[in-house]
Amino acid sequence: MLSGELGQAVFTTLTHCLEPVPTVQAAAEAKLKELSRTPGYSAALVEVILSQELPVNQRQLAAVSLKNYVDKNWSAQAESEKFEGPEPPEEVKTLVKSQILNGLSDAQTRIRGAVAYAISKIAHTDWPEQWPDLLNALLSNVQSGDPNRVHGAMRVLAEFMKNDVTDQQFPHVAPILLPELFKIFSDVQTYSPQSRARCASVFRDAVDMLNNVKGEHPEAPAQFLLPLMPGWMAAFQAVLAGPSSRATEQLILRLEVTRTLVRISHNFPKMLDPYLPGLVEPVWADLVRLREEYLAESVVGSTTAAGGEVDSEGEVTGLDNLIYAYFDFIEGASKRAVMDPFLIGHGEKRKKGKKASKVTAPIPTQPAALPELVWVVMAYAQITKEQEEAWATDADQYVADEDEESLAFNVRIAAVDLLQEGLFEVHRTETLQAIGQASQRHFMEAQALRAQGRPHWWKAQEAVLLAIGRLADEIVDAVKEEPRSFDIEGIFQQVVLDSMRAQGFPFLQGRAIWFAAKFCEVLPQPLAAEYLNAAVAGIEPSNPNPVRMSAVKAMQAFSEHVDGSLLEPLYPTIVNGISTLASSAGEESLVLLLETMYAVTSEVGESVAKSCESALIEVAVGVWMKHPGDHLVGAIVFELVSLLASKPSIYESLQARLLPAIQHAMQQVSNPNNAPGIAAAVDLLTILVKNASSPLPAGYVQQVFPELLRTLEGSDDPSIIQNGQESLRWFIHKDIQQISLWQDNSGTTGIHHLMRVIARLLSPSFSESASMFVGDLITKLIVKAGDLLAPVFDDLLRAIAIRLGSAEKPTFIQTLVTVFLHLLQKNQSQLVNFLAGLDVNGRNGLELFVSLWCENYMFFQGFYTLKLNAVSMCNLFAAAASDERLRQIAVKGDAIPDETGKIVTRSKSKLEKHSIVPFPVKAIKLLIWDFGQNWEETTAKQLVKAALDEDSDDGGEDGGDEDVEDDGEGDDWEDVNDSPFVSAENYKYLSDLIESGVVDLDSGDDEDDPDLKADPVYHIEMREYFVSFFKTCQSENVCGFQEIYSQHLGAHERKKLRSLVGA
Repeated sequence: MLSGELGQAVFTTLTHCLEPVPTVQAAAEAKLKELSRTPGYSAALVEVILSQELPVNQRQLAAVSLKNYVDKNWSAQAESEKFEGPEPPEEVKTLVKSQILNGLSDAQTRIRGAVAYAISKIAHTDWPEQWPDLLNALLSNVQSGDPNRVHGAMRVLAEFMKNDVTDQQFPHVAPILLPELFKIFSDVQTYSPQSRARCASVFRDAVDMLNNVKGEHPEAPAQFLLPLMPGWMAAFQAVLAGPSSRATEQLILRLEVTRTLVRISHNFPKMLDPYLPGLVEPVWADLVRLREEYLAESVVGSTTAAGGEVDSEGEVTGLDNLIYAYFDFIEGASKRAVMDPFLIGHGEKRKKGKKASKVTAPIPTQPAALPELVWVVMAYAQITKEQEEAWATDADQYVADEDEESLAFNVRIAAVDLLQEGLFEVHRTETLQAIGQASQRHFMEAQALRAQGRPHWWKAQEAVLLAIGRLADEIVDAVKEEPRSFDIEGIFQQVVLDSMRAQGFPFLQGRAIWFAAKFCEVLPQPLAAEYLNAAVAGIEPSNPNPVRMSAVKAMQAFSEHVDGSLLEPLYPTIVNGISTLASSAGEESLVLLLETMYAVTSEVGESVAKSCESALIEVAVGVWMKHPGDHLVGAIVFELVSLLASKPSIYESLQARLLPAIQHAMQQVSNPNNAPGIAAAVDLLTILVKNASSPLPAGYVQQVFPELLRTLEGSDDPSIIQNGQESLRWFIHKDIQQISLWQDNSGTTGIHHLMRVIARLLSPSFSESASMFVGDLITKLIVKAGDLLAPVFDDLLRAIAIRLGSAEKPTFIQTLVTVFLHLLQKNQSQLVNFLAGLDVNGRNGLELFVSLWCENYMFFQGFYTLKLNAVSMCNLFAAAASDERLRQIAVKGDAIPDETGKIVTRSKSKLEKHSIVPFPVKAIKLLIWDFGQNWEETTAKQLVKAALDEDSDDGGEDGGDEDVEDDGEGDDWEDVNDSPFVSAENYKYLSDLIESGVVDLDSGDDEDDPDLKADPVYHIEMREYFVSFFKTCQSENVCGFQEIYSQHLGAHERKKLRSLVGA
């Protein structure tokens, strides 16, 4: 019996919580919350939990309540957002911890599990400082030999290893814990499969921990894991080779063993190599055996339990999960050379760095298992009965699940992934041969089932077409190189056409259409045209949805590979078919339909697209109006609208249909719920303005421009504000003259309105994230407005400098600094003089600008901006040679190591301590870093990296390099006379790369701006620029460069400079 009044009250309240009457439950829950504020509440819960004479349901609820109480009340020091308080007194905590461990030996599995979870919650807060004897107590339970105590302790240890044991504690815990785990796992007679499975799970967590610590402690795996491998692997092999059972406990044991092997294979593959053949064979045998069960239950029948069984402890088991684990293990094993004799029948020496097999002196050892393995894996790729029923009525689900980048995961996807990303990547030639052999077997078996009248005959045939189709690119390459490498012609002759005609089997018909499109590149043009016509016919409304959606997907592949002349006669039918489907499609289907319409329209001539402009525009605009805030659909709508807007003959019709919808959307700005739709409307407006003539057509400045201004003035939504800045930038680019002449009813000019918007964006109270494009907007206004800004130009620059002084985010600082960098290119001395005479809240404007630029130099992004950044820094360094003001500016230098000797990461950079150096020193250090980070390699790959790399986590400079031993090379420099401080037109252009298409310089967000492309800085070849710059600095000792080199640069920086100039 319960000893105290509080315990009795808690028990009674828990009992009422279990009542089926809602009002009684609600009152009891409120009472329980009231009792939780009592100091002894947690101790009372423990008393209920441990009172075995009480009903199990109340005891289990008490354990769950204790876990929740720990989350909300146990410690204010815990890193939990759930904490509410009050904390229990320390003496109560001590009492709870001394008694709760007894619950781990309870006879009821449910109680042990709930108690274990509560203990792990307390341990997360209190261990080891406030509960130092916990680990010993748990190990005592593990060593007790009592199955209940072992099971309970293992439940705690599982959470313990995942969440609480640190890298530093692991070396002390592992020698004690891991041998005990093995004893339990090996004792088949004493311990249940569940307890043994838990041991495997904890052992897997230990493997993860070892993987985490091996960087700092490379000896740890050999010390803690290697000696245990023989015993554990023998025990694992015994489990896998033992009698296979579908009993839940046995299933979870096999599952945990296989998952642990997968983890070892990923983390320590060499350690696993000696045991792989003995482990793979039973897994392979079980996959073969389970094939018939899986097909009978899931493919032919409609059993769904295989994928979602839950054991008594809440663990998800089921046949599907075991198959996933088997596939993962085989994929990892196939990458190891030790498995080659098993897979391909001989051993071989793999060429270093090559996954694809290159046979050298094969040694026959045994029949290759790969053909049989591929045949079995293909069988698992068949559509299940459950999928068939769901997809037949839900086209959206079919499209989502069957997309090659689907987020869904099932046995079908796992099987294809194993073929495509596992076996084929390692043994390309052999896997292609095996796929050909397995395909013929499946086709023959399917036809035999068809002859018998079996309704599921088509599923194996569809699965084969799916598996081969997913490897289409690789197979096409192989066939081009060696036509006999894969009999794609035979598959078309024997299977594809027949499958297309298989009335009543829409999934097979659709797959055949898709398959034909994937291989149309290697078909004779007349045959490709025939299959293209079949795909177009598949879109017709009379066909089932699986056929129609597969045909739509096929059209994308056809558009990539067939000549546009084949598409053009069929184009109206394609557009009408897609338009019909789009009228009732869900999100996933809409994306596919719009992507296909975009792909096909991109391949036909403008006159052909013009003939269907009404349907095209209606689909694009109609879909957007129906889904105005849907980002997924919106992204492809924007692409389609951009394509249509780029065609002059279609632009006017598009504008007439789209502009009213855009204006209507922007007029809803007062309703915050409409923000996503308004942001999308502004984006669409930008597309129209960007593709409009210059000056803008009638109505844009007089009607739409004021609406855009009202939208920006009436919204604080970051997306609307960001998109609005881009839209205004294009308005300015296209027609600054009309904007300057336009006035509202009060006589305020367009220029004045723009300045008001900019002033709002520069306000310290306004979001920096929302204003992150204000610098681009200001730069465009300066470039285009010119003298029109003369009355307010100094005020504008002053406002930018003031806002720069309070800016925090690197991206926002970049947008403001970039304005000044553009001006430095135009008139450097004038800007320097202006900033030098400016006072920004007691700080000199020039010093503020230079300091913040240097501090954030490394965070700049964008191909053009990176060039502008570097060129401007070079030029300002040169200017410092004759400008004392620049030389005297002191800025942050290298980061000073903390007491541990480590440099603080960038995320903690505000807490760093730095040396202080003159600006010229910092400039050279930054430029050396810039060259090494962004421009050292001149390959196309590196140029693309420079264009697209959004951020670098290197964060620091070559600080602290003074302690690095010099390489002993001399510090002599080659004398050169060419100077970099001249017009950028004198530098090499990237025209050869641009014209050849090796590098797409239009890939950045700002690369579509004609003004930027017209800037000579855009076309500078940066490697040559840097070489010339540093050689000139050395030969002419620009701004004391020799002193900077010898006294302020680290050894690594000096070495970089010498390698750069070739000295």
